[in-house]
Order: sequence, then C-alpha cells, then structure tokens
Amino acid sequence: MVRRVAWNGRPDTSAVSVSACHHLDTLRPFVQWVGEFLASPSVADVRQKLARSGFEQRHAFLVVPGFTTAPFGVVNLLMGHGVPGDAPHLPEEITHVWLVGTWNIGTGWRWDPDEGWRPFDRLQDAGQVEGHEV
Repeated sequence: MVRRVAWNGRPDTSAVSVSACHHLDTLRPFVQWVGEFLASPSVADVRQKLARSGFEQRHAFLVVPGFTTAPFGVVNLLMGHGVPGDAPHLPEEITHVWLVGTWNIGTGWRWDPDEGWRPFDRLQDAGQVEGHEV
C-alpha cells in the first residue's frame, strides 16, 4: 500500500495496492518499481494534474507506509540500505520524484534529471527546503 498525497497537500485516503512483497538482493527493483508505479492506472489522476499544471518541473511525492505491498527493495532502500543508481523510467508528465518511508529510521530519496538520485534527511526541519523558507 502506498499513500498518495493530493496536490493540495491533504492525504489521499485511498489505499493503492501495487505488488506483492518480493525479497530481492539488488536495488534495481526500487528504480523499476518507481517507474511502474507512477505509470500505473492507479495514479493517472496525479499524472493528469501534473500535466495540466504547465510547470517545467513536475514533482511526484510518494510516501511508503510500514505495511506496504511495494517490493522489499523499495523498503530496504528507504530504511537506509544502499543507494539507487539507475535513472527511473518516468512518465512524461513527471520530471522529479520524492520518496520517503514512514519509519523512524531511514533516508528519503529524490530523483532530479540533472542531479540523479540524492538522499535527503526526512527528519530534518521541514521549515527549510534548499535554503528557502516554506
């Protein structure tokens, strides 16, 4: 299950089942899952909203809860084990991706087409984003 956050910042309470849990030894499932999930019919509304925005940068935010059906590789990476390497195959409506887990440990990851995968401290004060007051 992955909880989606609507464009207005309110949680989308619909649960989205994406796959069975797979115990895999590589990080490739993480990158593959990101692209497949964002291209799936269950998030078509998110893609449509981003396409209509007219913005050059279109960020998708994924919050992965503790009892997720996302593959083990996704959970493992968000808990701080490993670094994603490959670029995700994103739908054209999405240019940037942010992923974070709901655990008390771990790392958030963001994809930027110019900078690649970069970690972010999900426990850091949310009042600052790259030097800008929010």
